Amino acid sequence: MAKILLFVLFIPIMAFDCNSNKLNATYQIDELNMEPKLSDKLFYFAFYNCENLFDNIDDPITRDSEFLPYGSKKWSQTKFEQKLTNISRVINSMNDNNGPDIIGLAEVENYNVLKKLNDEFLHKDVYDIIHFDSDDLRGIDVAMLYKKNVFKLISKSIYKIDLGVNQDPTRDILVVDFKYDNRNFTVIANHWPSRRDGQAASEHKRFKAAEVCANIIDSIYKDDPMSDIIMIGDFNDCLLYTSPSPRDRTRSRMPSSA
Repeated sequence: MAKILLFVLFIPIMAFDCNSNKLNATYQIDELNMEPKLSDKLFYFAFYNCENLFDNIDDPITRDSEFLPYGSKKWSQTKFEQKLTNISRVINSMNDNNGPDIIGLAEVENYNVLKKLNDEFLHKDVYDIIHFDSDDLRGIDVAMLYKKNVFKLISKSIYKIDLGVNQDPTRDILVVDFKYDNRNFTVIANHWPSRRDGQAASEHKRFKAAEVCANIIDSIYKDDPMSDIIMIGDFNDCLLYTSPSPRDRTRSRMPSSA
């Protein structure tokens, strides 16, 4: 039985533009050996960077002052709920207005903002939430929503990325195992370190994230060489960049049969 290895390299509707360093209306998907499918049913996987989904409640252990009522953004309850409305409009419209079957999310502050999004703004009683708090200093995390009546959650875990001495901590890598129709598969959600300090100065951080991803994939294939893996995320790395890419390092660790 052939395995499935699917990369959703950037978020649908919003993807990284290498030339402008802004988000645009395209997406890239790299498919490797996609037959056979999990079943005759097609599934819709997505990843969406929520771009600072913060509530307006002070968290004393994170740097969230910008998103408080007295902060620089004057982050009111009205602004917070408008943000939820905008995000839900995008998510609900995916998959012919049925919403994605599984979606990874980046830059969410905490479980509470996800719960409010899910309970009050997304399609009713469709999704369950997977979330862990990360060590990111701003408190932004990677999370996942999945259709609870379609998939069975088997396990969930996070992997930390050690960027070295005197480096701010970054988001964790979220790894979730699901079952559908007696077939298991793994979804790996990423939000790799940004280029805020410049591409060259920050590239080593994304290489480190790529190495952690490669080790995760190695471990999965060691246990089951025929595993199905879907990797989704905002990798903050340019598809057209000509020097060795962090994603090249990740892919170089994959089995040659992938």
